[in-house]
Amino acid sequence: MQSRIKEIPIKMVGGSTFGRYPKINIEQTYNMIVSDDALVDYGGFKAIINTGINGKGRGEFTSLRAEKAYACVGNGIFSIDANNNYTRIATISTSNGDVFFAENEKKEIAICDKLNIYIYNYGNNTFQIASESNGVPLDFRPGYVTYQNGRFITVALSTNDSDVAQWRLGSLTNSVYFPSDSQSIGLFQSKGDMPVAAFPIPGGGNVLIVMGSTSGEIYYNVASSALFPYQRSTNSSFDYGLLNASTLDFGDNFAVWLGYNEKSAPVVMFSDGKNPQSISTDGIDYKMASLVNPKKCFGFLLKQDGHWIYQFTFYDPADNFSMIYDFKSKKFSNVSDENLNYHPAKKASYLNNQYYFVSFNDNKIYQFGSQYTTYDYGTKNKEIPRIRITPYVRDSKTNQFICRYVSFPMEMGLSHRYNSVYRIIVINGGSNYTEASVQFVCDSGYNAKAEAVIVDGVITEINITNHGQNYLSTPIIIINGDGEGAEAIAVLDNIAPRVDLSVSNDGGQTFSSSVGMFMHELAKRKNKFIYYQLGWSNEMVFQFRFWSFDRFVIRDGIAGIE
Repeated sequence: MQSRIKEIPIKMVGGSTFGRYPKINIEQTYNMIVSDDALVDYGGFKAIINTGINGKGRGEFTSLRAEKAYACVGNGIFSIDANNNYTRIATISTSNGDVFFAENEKKEIAICDKLNIYIYNYGNNTFQIASESNGVPLDFRPGYVTYQNGRFITVALSTNDSDVAQWRLGSLTNSVYFPSDSQSIGLFQSKGDMPVAAFPIPGGGNVLIVMGSTSGEIYYNVASSALFPYQRSTNSSFDYGLLNASTLDFGDNFAVWLGYNEKSAPVVMFSDGKNPQSISTDGIDYKMASLVNPKKCFGFLLKQDGHWIYQFTFYDPADNFSMIYDFKSKKFSNVSDENLNYHPAKKASYLNNQYYFVSFNDNKIYQFGSQYTTYDYGTKNKEIPRIRITPYVRDSKTNQFICRYVSFPMEMGLSHRYNSVYRIIVINGGSNYTEASVQFVCDSGYNAKAEAVIVDGVITEINITNHGQNYLSTPIIIINGDGEGAEAIAVLDNIAPRVDLSVSNDGGQTFSSSVGMFMHELAKRKNKFIYYQLGWSNEMVFQFRFWSFDRFVIRDGIAGIE
């Protein structure tokens, strides 16, 4: 008898589309990206530095000349070397808000907190507040800071003359000075707007873009000019502005930011120095048009396994979401923390083949990348919520059907952990420690490893470096060292990797309760998931949630309908 089952492709590999209404398209992906026609993990993270400061992450920057990363947390400026050693190098006047960095060729880094510009010289370890001239304070409130052709450049968020929209040039001879003469003041003349940021396009030579809230101007550095060294282009300009200077970042030869104008809701913009382009989709534009407070946002670029990815966040509690755009796959995806709230990373920097970020939620500095498959906060280790909601499955004639099965291939049987150690709690930090090692004592399980963090002789944290597996009972933690009195306890996880499926038959308005299926254990590498007897409908949407402390690799699947 000929089978009446027809197999329809299921798009397991894809991004987040956001149709205007769920009935149009409900396709979404959380914390995963498309790579080589497979769905794989977006990076996890691990806390490597607890600054101990009362504040949150505000900005971060890498100096290739100094071979260090620099971060602002609260009112502290920190340097981090390639071995993750960190030093607090300065204290600034503010504790909240965005902080911007730029570097020149004189071993100087300009740091702006929207109140002052600070010039840090890492050659002689000096830290000065910028001024108009010796002892004369700036006559404007600075904003985004950049560097081009021998001088720092910034914008005037406000001036003594509030009706004048200005951007300002630093001195060529002394980086601490921002003069108020005619050769140092640029006027922003597009529309009735104020400048938000000025920046050179990477690889753009002498081109400088000055962006306002709703428009942008293109300038060329013509150093021979007697009055002002920049000349405005009369042939082109940007009709989109900059939603928030904290969303601006740069790739190899392009800039990306969140933009808008007086006639448009926020969009994701991209430019290589020519006319900017919107890379938003209809669904993303609709999502962003519904924002309550879109100016509460930040964004940054990073490169994961060859993919340039732009991550942006709207952190107002009424908006509360983060997304990424992958320039290689040209797809958007949702990203989040472990509770499906916005992702904690505010700004990222790259040093020694490793990304670092400061967190908008706490005072720690994190390493980020696909080598991490959990969210490790130092004192807690959380699963990454990986979710895939597929496009609709429909019969070609929109007839009702019975879904006999859903199946897709995925990687299984590698290194998934069962009963691993996911946290160590310090009960007593002890005293007089200069070094300490951590030992796990148990009749079962193996490979768990951890390192103690010592501050002023006290063990403040124990960070897990390998979670181990197959612990049938909680191991006893033994702390060996030259101090005394330290005590700690281990906490196990007992979550076997699994995949949950729920189904919507009503246009994505509601989903059924989840049905879970456990993944194969270590070395059992059969790679096919299959769920049977999923009911009848004239259209179905499948929602998969992938649970594990390790990675996932997923391919497109099929649905057998009758």
